Amino acid sequence: MRSPPGFGAYASVLDAGCRFGNFRVVGSVLKELVVCGLLPTAPFLDYNLVIGRFCDLGNAYAPEMFFRRARSANFRLSKGTYRRVLGVFSENGRAKEAMEVYKIMLVEGAEMDSECCAAFLSGVCKGEPSEEADAVLKDLIGKGSVPNVSDLSEYVDGQCSRGKWREASDLLNVALEKGVMLGDFCCGSLVQRYCDEGLVGSAVSLHDKVKKSGGYLDGKSYNALLEALFAEKRIGEAVGVFDYMREKNVLGSASFVIMVTALCREKEMRKAMNLHDEMLKLGLKPDDATYKCLISGFV
Repeated sequence: MRSPPGFGAYASVLDAGCRFGNFRVVGSVLKELVVCGLLPTAPFLDYNLVIGRFCDLGNAYAPEMFFRRARSANFRLSKGTYRRVLGVFSENGRAKEAMEVYKIMLVEGAEMDSECCAAFLSGVCKGEPSEEADAVLKDLIGKGSVPNVSDLSEYVDGQCSRGKWREASDLLNVALEKGVMLGDFCCGSLVQRYCDEGLVGSAVSLHDKVKKSGGYLDGKSYNALLEALFAEKRIGEAVGVFDYMREKNVLGSASFVIMVTALCREKEMRKAMNLHDEMLKLGLKPDDATYKCLISGFV
């Protein structure tokens, strides 16, 4: 004889019904759960236990339904229940709903534990960039919570790709101030953006913070910074950046071409020749046309 479905089977169907707003399915499953004795009815319904059971199964939509019902009924949810709902939302790509629960937790005084906080930060980073998400990330990072670097880098990359340069810069600065070093791409994207906009001071400031954290940029971003510094006659700073590139082993043929060309233009012939010789020694000689143009600066 076939055994009746267990709680897990009903929970999966109920979760799907809640996800797609199929109230007929939701009502039918709730009725079956009550009839089978798997779910008590009010006033004996303990929302903490019910929400916990669904969260344990990894459901992310059924818990929301009971969570909202509990709130509407002024049921006193435990701090642990808040954390479990926040965690299951965060782990299932429901960043917007997770941030809503987080705001409620702040009001209720329900603190996150380290595991819950890590899941929440990761969930927010993997969601769509928004003002609300920016505020949450800056607040938590500012308080010392460190998100997964890969997740945060992905979030800032998303801001950059959407043209949210100011927001990306603000968030990156908060992270760097706390010693959180993001990926090369997002830092490099901002440096290139600053250079393109003529904001060389901002580019230098960002690079200084990256350097302080022990990080470094990609070659393309460094080349943009070198050209911007030479364009403003900031020779000493350009040389300092180039030295750091050498230290981090990110020099390329294009970097030497920029330096040698600019130093020749500034009549720093000895320095230019030394770099020329270093370039050849490292096997970074450019193509023939570029090299011919380069050495013409020594004439």
